[in-house]
Amino acid sequence: KKTHTGRRSSGFIHDTKANAYVRPILNEALSPIASQSIQKFSTWASRPAKMFHVVKLAEGSYGEVYKLHLRDEASRPLASKSKLARLRAYGDGVFKVVPLRARSGPGSRKFTSVDEIVSEAKMLKYLDPIPGFARFREIHVVQGRFPETFQSAWEHYKETKDDCWNPDPSNKKSYPDSQLWAIIEM
Repeated sequence: KKTHTGRRSSGFIHDTKANAYVRPILNEALSPIASQSIQKFSTWASRPAKMFHVVKLAEGSYGEVYKLHLRDEASRPLASKSKLARLRAYGDGVFKVVPLRARSGPGSRKFTSVDEIVSEAKMLKYLDPIPGFARFREIHVVQGRFPETFQSAWEHYKETKDDCWNPDPSNKKSYPDSQLWAIIEM
């Protein structure tokens, strides 16, 4: 039985059971938007797409690490100097994209559990004030297929690196359309 999906433009997933399942992760979010609900992966990724180019840096058994690079002036909209300074600082972060274990059925025995992500977020928050450790910026839960910007970065990495072992995110046998992902910003 499907639950009410709300306005399509909202960018949120209005699935009561899915949101309850990931609520422990959402409770670790710092911003009201990230803590409110699961977001559509495509909507979440579209916000920075005009200003940033996505690059895959690495992968591991847990998931993959991406970085946002500020686009050059010719390919991004005009922005004030203060906004550009904030965007440059934001682009210094990395995004760990981790597939989440399904609640039940197919995919419930693979990928990372909600509890493991919550433990990692708590550890990053604890270590955040210590110089030399990665700074915790935010955590999001998104749902859906990889957006074009992330998929292109994945494909470029596969073509140029010899250590691409994770499944292709566009392969529906590897990840269903309803796949939940945790995104940890550092």
